[in-house]
Amino acid sequence: MQNTVQPTLPDELVLEICKHVDQEELWVSFRNVNSQYRRCAEDVVKSHVREHMTIQLNFAIGIGLKHRWYDIRASINLECCEVSNEYAFFSAPVFLPESCRDRAAEKWKEILAAGIDCAQAWKISLESSDLRYACLPNLTLSQHGAYIDWRELLDAFFRKTVPPEQYWAKQWQAV
Repeated sequence: MQNTVQPTLPDELVLEICKHVDQEELWVSFRNVNSQYRRCAEDVVKSHVREHMTIQLNFAIGIGLKHRWYDIRASINLECCEVSNEYAFFSAPVFLPESCRDRAAEKWKEILAAGIDCAQAWKISLESSDLRYACLPNLTLSQHGAYIDWRELLDAFFRKTVPPEQYWAKQWQAV
């Protein structure tokens, strides 16, 4: 039996095709076709992550261990600033609302010292897409930013999850 080599498209053409395919379709389907498509799709998505990915965590900045309805909610926002071959690096945190920045930064230091539960849901946004909730158990945090394997981050982002409204509706029905 003679060994035949399947013809392949040049990388330049595959990269051009990737630029016109939806990011989710690239990540979920296109990159699983073969190793050439995987390499090209990951190149396109990786550059998109560097320019448009943000992660966000909300927390109460009240005093004490118990959350009360009147506690002020703060959020920490981290924007992707660099993507290496393995990791996505996120910039120093930005605290919102600006009026509570000092208290939020203080609470953030407490959270970092205590450690974040790996089941903590983060809000992830890619470009102008809807925020999606996902757990990022291997996210490494510090005062100066964060880093995570960028493939793991995209797997978490594109994984089909239950929207928060449906999740809470199910929780209330169970009670």
